Amino acid sequence: MFFSFKHSPHIGAPTWGDFFNIELLITKQLLKMNVEMKEINGIPDYYISKYGDVYTTKYSLRYNLNCDMHILKPRIHPSGYLYVGLFLDTDTGKKRVWKRVHRLVAEHFIGEIPPKMVINHKDFNKHNNEVTNLEIVTSSQNRLHYLRNKKK
Repeated sequence: MFFSFKHSPHIGAPTWGDFFNIELLITKQLLKMNVEMKEINGIPDYYISKYGDVYTTKYSLRYNLNCDMHILKPRIHPSGYLYVGLFLDTDTGKKRVWKRVHRLVAEHFIGEIPPKMVINHKDFNKHNNEVTNLEIVTSSQNRLHYLRNKKK
């Protein structure tokens, strides 16, 4: 896919508005491709795709004035996993809830995660949160998977 930028007359470089427009274009193209998404349980206006992308239609003065479908940029936890901050409207105001992306994908596309079970990344890439790369296992199974497949 090719994107062209309109250069700023002052700097000669793309503006922040150009980058926002590209993200909006990509989001609209994903929606046209019928990417399977599910609403995140208990947190309205937030959605998770089977590819590990988190979307919102929540109004934001800074990022989402029109309440369009907007992709959230995940952060990287010190453990290496991706996580996102989701806002809940409560009686006392807004409350931010931090969720790990791989757990959201597993909960919504694989099934409920029983107590004392963990999510295994089959390819060892903690940033690859596609549903086909995740499985629910015990902690000992997760460790065994690592030991059998680790690079020598």
